Amino acid sequence: MLPIRSEQSNAYRPHEITEFHQFLSLYIDGKSRVLIDVTYLPGYSMQDFADITHLNPISADRYSSELREVVASLIDKKPPRVPVRFTGHQLHRPQEH
Repeated sequence: MLPIRSEQSNAYRPHEITEFHQFLSLYIDGKSRVLIDVTYLPGYSMQDFADITHLNPISADRYSSELREVVASLIDKKPPRVPVRFTGHQLHRPQEH
């Protein structure tokens, strides 16, 4: 799940997001398929978006670097520095604060 603008997040009712995650969970096996949810990744603001949902080129590059770190953490089995929620992942789960 990509970062989203707070305005976009506020457009959804809470149960809609829960239902969408439940739908995605049908395809997550916790081994070869996981959901990397960075929907609420801090540090992204309106200036990071080129339009209503797409990151601008500079922010997309930053996101790619952060995502690369998260994926590497899955391979190395080390917690990432980037705050992320893994759904269906059995190796480790970052602490909820």
